[in-house]
Amino acid sequence: MTGVGSARRLNDQFDISVRVRSLNSRYLDLTIRMPQLYYEFEYPLRRRCLEILGRGKVDIHVEVRDLRSDVLKASFNLRLVEAVLEAAEFLRERPDVSGEFDPSALLSLPDVLSVEPAELDDPERFRRELERAAESAIAEMAGMRASEGEKIRDDIEERLGRCEAELSGIEESADQVRTEHLDRLRKRIKELTGGVEIDALRLEQEAVLLADRSDVTEETVRLRSHFGQMRGLLDVDGIVGKKLDFLVQEMNREINTIGSKSKNIKFSHAVIEIKSELEKIREQVQNVE
Repeated sequence: MTGVGSARRLNDQFDISVRVRSLNSRYLDLTIRMPQLYYEFEYPLRRRCLEILGRGKVDIHVEVRDLRSDVLKASFNLRLVEAVLEAAEFLRERPDVSGEFDPSALLSLPDVLSVEPAELDDPERFRRELERAAESAIAEMAGMRASEGEKIRDDIEERLGRCEAELSGIEESADQVRTEHLDRLRKRIKELTGGVEIDALRLEQEAVLLADRSDVTEETVRLRSHFGQMRGLLDVDGIVGKKLDFLVQEMNREINTIGSKSKNIKFSHAVIEIKSELEKIREQVQNVE
């Protein structure tokens, strides 16, 4: 499901901002972008996010503003400075060299001056603030996803109702369809065995066995059970997307078997309608965490 969220944690040392965006994805794909200076905190942040996220392509963007007065620490490479000054003194003594040496030019030389951020006074405190900001942003995003989830659930519920109505039609006509199939088998057998002495009881038994192969009772019972399981999962407050996806696969398996067992026009129409609704449910399930 899609959603966005943002949060900010401000204290006497840092201003931490976190933005989160989630797009539809069958699996969890987490990307974290944060300043290079704080890369050591990416792993604990990722670990925490994996604990509270279940599914989706989630991008987390972290910005940090250091509010400390001693935020930067400068240091000279004294050995390099001494070497440069010695070279300058040597050049000054040569008659073919004129001009004065400007010490400030040292600052423009590479590796003479290095500026690094001051070390964190309390790394654990920074980690906690960062994770709290991320948790708040994710919670806001989750609120948007929950709102979308309610709409998806209503749509799936409605489509399940249509499937159940079509299945009821199949169940109501199943006995009639079996009887018609048995009558056709008897008629065909009679035509094929006309004038030939054959055990009538044995033929009848074979006809009944063939007719039983077209019986869809087991499939309709399992399919209705799957409908009930899906309705139950839709009311679960947790991660159910993969389970729903699996149930849709099982539903398709049962309805395909029903379609292959009978060529009755009523069955065919109902099978097509159920398969159409299951395909739409499958698309919606891909958006559920």
